[in-house]
Order: sequence, then structure tokens, then C-alpha cells
Amino acid sequence: MTDSQDAEMRTHDRRNALAAMAAIAAGVGLASEASAQIIKRTDLGGIDPFDPTNFVPIEPIQVPKVKIFDGTTEAEVYWASLAEKKRRALLSNQDAKVTVEKVNDGGSLTFLTGALTGEKGRYRVTVDYMRFMQDSIMMDGKTAGRAKVGVGLRVIANINTKKAGLNLNGLFPIGFNASTDALSGDLEVKTIGLNSDQISKLITTPSELNQTSITKALEAMGAVRVLVDAETTESVPHILAVSRNVRNTPDLIKFLG
Repeated sequence: MTDSQDAEMRTHDRRNALAAMAAIAAGVGLASEASAQIIKRTDLGGIDPFDPTNFVPIEPIQVPKVKIFDGTTEAEVYWASLAEKKRRALLSNQDAKVTVEKVNDGGSLTFLTGALTGEKGRYRVTVDYMRFMQDSIMMDGKTAGRAKVGVGLRVIANINTKKAGLNLNGLFPIGFNASTDALSGDLEVKTIGLNSDQISKLITTPSELNQTSITKALEAMGAVRVLVDAETTESVPHILAVSRNVRNTPDLIKFLG
């Protein structure tokens, strides 16, 4: 990579980070407690389940119930019984997160703590915009980890890199590397738990990973950040991410009641 290309990529990274921070700064609030969930025992592997950097995305699972508080008592109710305004009030947090995983032989995934690829191969990058509340995951009667329950938009890039040391930490650097023919792959955009005709129009089938598909994905993410608060949008909360130590546990999540 030339010095000019490296400088250009760093500029893209800074712009991407600033845009993400500006978009979420106004809406970040304190986490709320939802209905606790049970998992089977698993080896924590020395991972701190309360470290927010350890959240990783999972295939979304719809959440039927939530605990609400009226100041003196708490009650477990169905999300569907709550007015949309109340649902949005409970989903008080916002987050924009990039997760990079190495696809191993056989299809298993290894979570990468850094943004640079250590070797050429197959990777999956998940870019999430989430409106959520935090939930406890219980194990043997104790809190083993956390879950993010809410709605949002997810962009998944399935990537084949042609060399090591590539920056995959976001759509801008991925697009830059695609433009230099350092990687190839496909891109998928999908919403999670958002029922809206306007939002549905933004969803695309998996397409070739290039500057055009990345531009469309960024436009969709920007639109969802606005449309999530539209009167015509209905929220159907799902589990979006869990503590890394519990993601691959058998019978991952079993709701009480």
C-alpha cells in the first residue's frame, strides 16, 4: 500500500468514526433490565461477560416478554401488549458496532479482537446499528452474561482476502480494499424487528461487495436511524447480541414462562 493510499484510508476511518459517534451521541441512555434468560453451563474461558466489548452478534431471536416497572412493582408483560411509544422508551440505548470474525475450515467462527487480518482467507464482518436494552443471561441461578435486546439494521460482509494485514474495521476500509482488488465477497443488508413499508424498501438481496453496494448499505443505515422513530414504524424486539462467552452454548437462550 502506498503512503497516499494509507492516508486516504485513515481519512475514511476518521470520517466513519466521527459519523457514527455523532449519530448515536444524542440517544445513548442507561441500560434497562428485561426478563432474565437461562442458558446451560459453559466454560467462561477467562472472558469477562460484563465487558461491553465482548458482545458479539447472533442470529436474531424474537423476545416475547419484558419486565416493566411502575415505581413500586414490576410485572412481566408481552412486548406486543405495549404501545409503540412505550416500546421505544424501553429501548433507550443506541449503538453502532463492527464485529470481525475469521471463518475457519468447517465453517466455525473465531472472534478477532483486532481490525487487521492476520492472514489471507475468509472473514465475516457484521456492522450493526442497534436500538436496545440490556438483558441478563442466567446460568445456575446466577448472571453469566448479558444480551442486547432491541431492533436495528445489520450489514453482513462475507469476505475473501487476497493478502494479510487488511483493515476490515468498517464499511469504508472494506470498500477501499475492494477497490484495490485486495479482497472480494458479497454484502447483505437486513433489518431486525422493524416493521415498516419504507424500511422494507431499503433491504437488498446479497450482492457483490463493491463501492456501489457499500454506498447503498450506508444509505440504508442512515435512513433506518431516522425511520426507526417514525410513527408508522413498529418495533418487534429481538436478541441482537450476547456476551461472547455464551454465544455458542447449547440451547443458548430459553425464555422463562
